[in-house]
Amino acid sequence: MHYQRDLGAYVGVYLCEEIQAEGLTRSIGNFGRVLEMAAQYNGQQVNFTQLGSDALEHLVFLELKAYLDYTFSSARLSYWRSQSKFEVDFLIDDKIAIEVKGTTRVSGTDLKGIKALAEEVPLQRKIVVSSEPTPRYIDCIEIMHFDAFFKALWTHEIIDG
Repeated sequence: MHYQRDLGAYVGVYLCEEIQAEGLTRSIGNFGRVLEMAAQYNGQQVNFTQLGSDALEHLVFLELKAYLDYTFSSARLSYWRSQSKFEVDFLIDDKIAIEVKGTTRVSGTDLKGIKALAEEVPLQRKIVVSSEPTPRYIDCIEIMHFDAFFKALWTHEIIDG
């Protein structure tokens, strides 16, 4: 079937471009180590506390980008950084803020960027994606395990398709 060949080609090109872009924007040595670890876990359930926060952040980016592409969404995916160096990993249409933390217990210090953004932009939703197993809220900010986030994303509970 041609669609399988086309999809396979698309995935190959997409991954190649992502890897090249990642290599250009980050340290090649660090990225190479992430790729080596990812290869070791190929076909296994990944423990993101071992892979680290950067790998989890990259996975969330890929899922968000794939979701927006596959649903033909017009939503704009960006990031936010203040002049005082606060950051939020992902911002969707200036309405949904998503911060990624590779921790099993999110604390108040992990929320500085998302709180700073909320002071400037009237957000509809604030989410921290992490390895924390139990969903909860801290100051109206949703703390979600990455598995729950991906399920909610693909069932259109995060972004309307």
